[in-house]
Amino acid sequence: MSSRSEGAHNEAAPGTGSGDAVLVRVGSVFHSAAPVVAEGENVYLRVDEAGRLISREQVSTRPVFDNAATSTRTIGSAGPAVLKHLEASNPGTIDAFIQVFDLATADVTLNVTAPAQSYLVPAGQNGTVRGGYDDDFAGGMKFGTAMTYAVTGGPANSAAVVSGGITINLLFEA
Repeated sequence: MSSRSEGAHNEAAPGTGSGDAVLVRVGSVFHSAAPVVAEGENVYLRVDEAGRLISREQVSTRPVFDNAATSTRTIGSAGPAVLKHLEASNPGTIDAFIQVFDLATADVTLNVTAPAQSYLVPAGQNGTVRGGYDDDFAGGMKFGTAMTYAVTGGPANSAAVVSGGITINLLFEA
């Protein structure tokens, strides 16, 4: 199997020069414009099993890290967003639930507002082994208003569970 990403990834295509359209190499595929990526963003190109580009659409991502997620309502995204990945670890000895809401933080009242989804993060073992949850959302989970989350002791309640909180990593499509 040959590598489709050998060599520089930002070189102009052979034969392009002054007055010609410039093609930019991404892997072994040339494009008519250089990808624009903000500092700290990741870019993914959709490819098939053979490594061939199947979509010209760029997918930029925005990570969110929270090392002390608790029952306090927290904003994951202040506006519309697509959640691509959620990973969480629980150091506590009681199961936790991550409730996610398609609402701004001010519009969420725990134990009253129904979450859009709720994810179980199993308890750890005696503080030495963390329980965990890890999910890639095929196609992404779309939030039309905003994405707010909170960590509780049940799938739709307001009970606090872990002193100091759990660790959450979110990855949004920008």
